[in-house]
Amino acid sequence: MTDVPEDFVYLDGFLLPAEFWPAFGYEGSARFVGMFWTPFGDEAVYTDGCVEADGYWLAYVMLLDHPTNAALLRYPCWPCRGRGVSNDLENELCDECDGVGTLEYNLGSSELQATHMLIADREQEKAYVAPVWTGQQFLREQWPPLESLTATEEAVIERLRRIMSEMETPDPQEVERAMQEARERLEALGQALYPTPR
Repeated sequence: MTDVPEDFVYLDGFLLPAEFWPAFGYEGSARFVGMFWTPFGDEAVYTDGCVEADGYWLAYVMLLDHPTNAALLRYPCWPCRGRGVSNDLENELCDECDGVGTLEYNLGSSELQATHMLIADREQEKAYVAPVWTGQQFLREQWPPLESLTATEEAVIERLRRIMSEMETPDPQEVERAMQEARERLEALGQALYPTPR
């Protein structure tokens, strides 16, 4: 699968450094990964069509707030046709965009369910915005169809469930070490997004 659907909007120049993925917490191997914010838990979410989970919100915010990326996540306001005024004669500010002339794609927020999602092509290092429904369908299609589980596979799944139910609380030192590693990954992402001149 290489072609993206026609209703995907290509974000030419969107910065998506390799350092983002470890900082965000996505460890999968999918070529295409979707991201959005959900008000359910107030979290940044990633999905590759097979796995959907919370990513590290700060890495997601850093990526979207980069000035280059933030500008690409806007589109012309349709009521005022990108002019910022709703009435040419009186120059009244457009109510929809507050006179800015552009609107942001709704990638979700603490108050709103996303209508669009950011889709990354990790192989080509490209980014797209897509309607959530189309994006999720596209991400699912990058995987081969699931086959029925055999009795052995079902037994393995049941064993994994038992093991997971018996798991102990992590050691506080392990938690501190994981937090330090997350800070280091965020610092690497910051350096990739905002390199210091030499």
